[in-house]
Amino acid sequence: MRSLFRNLGPQSEFKIRIAYLTALSAMLVLLGASYFLMNVSVERGQDDSEILQNISEQRMLSQRIVLLGERALHATSRQHRIESLAMLENAIETMERMHTQFARQVNAARDDDAALQRLYDIYFSSPDQLDYRIRSLITNARQLGRLAPDSPDTAAIYLGPMEEIAASQVLPAMDQVIGIYRQQARSSIAAISNVHILIIGLSLALLAVIWLLLFRPLANQIERRTRELIAARDEMQYAAEHDGLTGLANREFAIKLLHDATTPVDTGEVLNIAVFHLDLDNFKKINDGYGHLYGDKLLEAVGARLDRFSNDDQVACRMGGDEFIIIRTAESTQDELEAIAEDILAVLDRPIDILGVTSQIKSSIGIARYPRDAESAEDLLIAADLALYDAKNQGKGTYAWFTKRLGIYHQDTRTLEGDIDRGLRDGEFRPVFQPQISVATRRVVGVDVRIRWHHRDRGVLKPELFLALAANSGRMPKLNQIIFAQAFETAGNWYREGLDFGLLSLTVSSHELQRHGFIEGLTGTARNHGVPASHLAAEIADTLAIEAQDESAFAAINTMRALGIQVEIDDFPTGFASLVQSGANVFDRVKIDRQFISDIDRNERSRVVVEAMIHLANRFDLRVIAKGMQRRAEIDALHRLGCTEFQGNAIAPAMPAEIAQQWLVANQSFAPASTDMLAMPGQVG
Repeated sequence: MRSLFRNLGPQSEFKIRIAYLTALSAMLVLLGASYFLMNVSVERGQDDSEILQNISEQRMLSQRIVLLGERALHATSRQHRIESLAMLENAIETMERMHTQFARQVNAARDDDAALQRLYDIYFSSPDQLDYRIRSLITNARQLGRLAPDSPDTAAIYLGPMEEIAASQVLPAMDQVIGIYRQQARSSIAAISNVHILIIGLSLALLAVIWLLLFRPLANQIERRTRELIAARDEMQYAAEHDGLTGLANREFAIKLLHDATTPVDTGEVLNIAVFHLDLDNFKKINDGYGHLYGDKLLEAVGARLDRFSNDDQVACRMGGDEFIIIRTAESTQDELEAIAEDILAVLDRPIDILGVTSQIKSSIGIARYPRDAESAEDLLIAADLALYDAKNQGKGTYAWFTKRLGIYHQDTRTLEGDIDRGLRDGEFRPVFQPQISVATRRVVGVDVRIRWHHRDRGVLKPELFLALAANSGRMPKLNQIIFAQAFETAGNWYREGLDFGLLSLTVSSHELQRHGFIEGLTGTARNHGVPASHLAAEIADTLAIEAQDESAFAAINTMRALGIQVEIDDFPTGFASLVQSGANVFDRVKIDRQFISDIDRNERSRVVVEAMIHLANRFDLRVIAKGMQRRAEIDALHRLGCTEFQGNAIAPAMPAEIAQQWLVANQSFAPASTDMLAMPGQVG
């Protein structure tokens, strides 16, 4: 450059000036273009951040509407119901306003690019139709709100669709929308970074060329806009990696950290990692009892306490709901990890004062280590979750380590779950029928429907081997639907043939009892097979799970009784005692379990206890049936105490439909051999 200027003579001064002005103009144009591009990138980043926050708020509101509707229906007083409905209406209006505004934006911008066209499809096209789903949720919520003050039972009709729409339709579609914008946010972060580098390079070049003429006035502007650019990038990065409620690192950050930490470095070195998986014991009851706002404030306080455990060696993350994990990446002994777990429990155990209410929080912790307990990040999280489950089984408020036993149990459970699904598809589950007799009427008074699994590899399995897993994994409604349909078909044939089988007794869980549409489905299936409701009995096996203030459960029980279905208690007298406190008289018969009557003819203490139980049932005008009868002497002893109805292998085992029919035909009536001794009916097969 210097040699060039030396070779130029005075006659070239005009050309030099023209060249300088041309270069300066070109630089000014380049600066203006860079400045414009930077502004566009900043505004795009800010817009994406605002949109992501808007969608997240809509997602939260969809859940809040369902929770407030449920809270309004379950309110213990009219004042509480009115307050809940006011909060529900406010949430509906906010949801409707935000959704309408955003849906218009999506509709207006659908042809801009492929991502916006995908958003348009999610909102307005099948199968997602998010716009229609949200408006359906709002419509059902408004109907619930309109009916709840005076007709809560009618209003409850709308709660089930609300829960179904929110959980199965709105949330998955919202997650897709959030995923699209998060992808755009990541793209924006990369684009902003590239623009930032480009701007810095151009700025340095401009400083070198025209330092004295243009740099100083533009430098301040570039610096200001660069700070805004970096701030926008940092805000988006923070939003993408942190939980909006607690401020802790979020699930995405935790999974990425675990993936990076469990990926061996080039040297082959493997880090030793520990994961503490914890949740709050009985958080759902606190959330339901004090409201969603209180629950959020409580989670914020818990997040603040757990944040104290974040340092250079470990980080606290919120995985969702009331679940948190702490990832420790430093080499640690078992004693050191146990000390950390005890510190976490101690910190969370201190009372928390929120909105004038003091809560005592307990937590359970599961601990798993890499590579000792798992070979990948996913397996490490599963191992910690299994350890947490084990801690809860130990009584909650404690910590537990992952063990190989838990791993084997998890694998067996997954295998059995798959077998259950296959068995449901292939018709491997079938009902069996166990007769019930009455000494007082000298007739069969009912047949108890039970389940047998005809496993293709393991043969016939009894309920205790699979029912708990089916219930905990959400497969029980489908299983009962299949068993009930087969039982109704068999009972319908017996009824049309004039065979007296008394009551068809079906086991119903408290969860199913409160499920929307369950009673209608039960009676509808019975009616389709020609079984009158008056020939049905619902045996509630877990009345302890029904709380005294649970209006929906008692409403369902009363509905069944109004239809002619008899209601029975299986866990007498424990569950019955808890429900007596509600003042309810909603049962027809109670069952005395085998544990109380075993060897009653030889055990005086058992005789005294059972006599008191029978006396209690008589005081409440309840019929009593003793189940699990194994010996004739036990039946005689119970008969002398006033029990007249019996069920068990001493009378007849649980039998397939064909054999049960033969037994019923052969034992339509019987007569006692003496006043103190029951002449047992003969067994078939």
